Amino acid sequence: MFYFITTWNFLLIPCYLIGTAVLNVLQADSFKRVSDRIIAAVWLGIVVLSIALLATSLVFPLNSWVGWCTAASLSLLSLTSQPTRDEIANLFFIVFPNLALGLLTLEFGVAAFTSRQVTWIDTGLYHYGAIRWLSEYGAVPGIALLLQQLGFTSSWFALAAPFNPPILDAQVSAITNGFAFLLAIVHFLIALAQLFTNKAQLSDWFIVICSLILLPVLVLSTMMSDILVSPSPDIPVILITVIIAWVMLIIAQHRSSSVTQDDNSSFKNKFKNKFEDQVIPLILAAGAVSIKLTSLPLLLISVIFYTVFSRFCVKRIVIGGVITILLLSPIPRKR
Repeated sequence: MFYFITTWNFLLIPCYLIGTAVLNVLQADSFKRVSDRIIAAVWLGIVVLSIALLATSLVFPLNSWVGWCTAASLSLLSLTSQPTRDEIANLFFIVFPNLALGLLTLEFGVAAFTSRQVTWIDTGLYHYGAIRWLSEYGAVPGIALLLQQLGFTSSWFALAAPFNPPILDAQVSAITNGFAFLLAIVHFLIALAQLFTNKAQLSDWFIVICSLILLPVLVLSTMMSDILVSPSPDIPVILITVIIAWVMLIIAQHRSSSVTQDDNSSFKNKFKNKFEDQVIPLILAAGAVSIKLTSLPLLLISVIFYTVFSRFCVKRIVIGGVITILLLSPIPRKR
């Protein structure tokens, strides 16, 4: 349990750094509230780090050293951005001291639940096997000849590989799903707090309603609980689907208010320089596809959203296409 908590806290740092840098590069003005930026940043960081580790597995085995070096390299790259450094400094001195104890308490509860014995059958069939292959050998050509399911390597397994050392066997294989579940609970509590303080937006209501449906199912349903306490890629895909819809609501609401407040000419000028945040659902959807191929419809919806909110601008569509291809390029073909 303590391994779970320690790893989550160390994993949270690079994910937040990477995601914050992405938000600043994209000039994501839709995410004005600190809580929204934190949640969006962490999920973006998870997606980017997972794909980066999957790409790294094509060259190196994903042992603990390689995993942490990859995370550290991306974190240092993120810190080269001055806005990112400023944002992190403000978070550390203003937000972190007030919420650290509450977060740690929540982590204990989630760790106690997700560090149970893994019983989901697919874990023994191929999930943990894929993680061990990545950890010890990286991406191995011809591995699908051993077992068909190993032909597609999920980026979720690549993220889990550095945190599943051989000495712990399969006892911590649910560590990544536990981390995603922790983020979902934190997001629910943040949205709930917005409701109680009469500061709720449509996106907050959406998260509260989705969480009240989804979280009890994950905890109380025998099958879903078994899937949660495993390295199954189904859990992150479910949660990322909710996050993408939440991001779309925030962007749409911000865009609508900007159109209302600005006159037509000023809006056009503003649009030329900003509003790059519509690429965020595209990044998250590409990450979902890298986790599980059945997420392709999610990518299609995100492409439509991106195209419409880019106002069918050819240049932006090309940029979005290049970003998507780059994110999907590390996915190994069936070998």
